[in-house]
Amino acid sequence: MTSPYSYPGMTTIQRFEITTDQILNIVCDYFKITKEQITEKNRKYEIVLARQIAIYLMVVFLPKKVRTSANIGNVFNQDRTMVNHSMNVIHRYLEVNDEYVVGSIKSLMIRVKSLK
Repeated sequence: MTSPYSYPGMTTIQRFEITTDQILNIVCDYFKITKEQITEKNRKYEIVLARQIAIYLMVVFLPKKVRTSANIGNVFNQDRTMVNHSMNVIHRYLEVNDEYVVGSIKSLMIRVKSLK
């Protein structure tokens, strides 16, 4: 059975100490947006997708004690339901193997892992 957090060809994830700020910095740099843009209530597709991918990376990489939907939601000034919705959206992209989203996630995961 595959994990809902995986994409085709993904290897096992090893969690390590990383902060939400580090993930936000990496995602914002990758998508060429600011932290203010990703954390404000903005509905532009590019920003929403960046936010959803950042949430996905936080769920995948953050230690369990800080990985709750409520804690991640607080980073984005949102509630836990937005985090759950974002995870569902990214899961659907991964299920259909969306080239752009999977490619972005792979690139971002490499960047996050390089922080070890």
